[in-house]
Amino acid sequence: MPKEKIATPESVGNQFGYLCPNCHQGDYLHVYASTSVSLCPDGTEVDSADQEWGQDSGASCSHCDWSGTVSQFKQAPNFEAG
Repeated sequence: MPKEKIATPESVGNQFGYLCPNCHQGDYLHVYASTSVSLCPDGTEVDSADQEWGQDSGASCSHCDWSGTVSQFKQAPNFEAG
């Protein structure tokens, strides 16, 4: 019996093993997170360490224009984050 191929972040396209439920791509996914920004004289500065998102956060795939929530993403079979 052939051994099943292991999916990695590189082969899936993201470090979470998520795939679009519509087109099954993993490298065109977006999660809408909340973050804080500092207001500055010349605009804003994003505090990249302060990001929050979860299963109820909005999500989309720019490959096929699907949109929904993170909870709707599919997990790549045999995914190993490494």
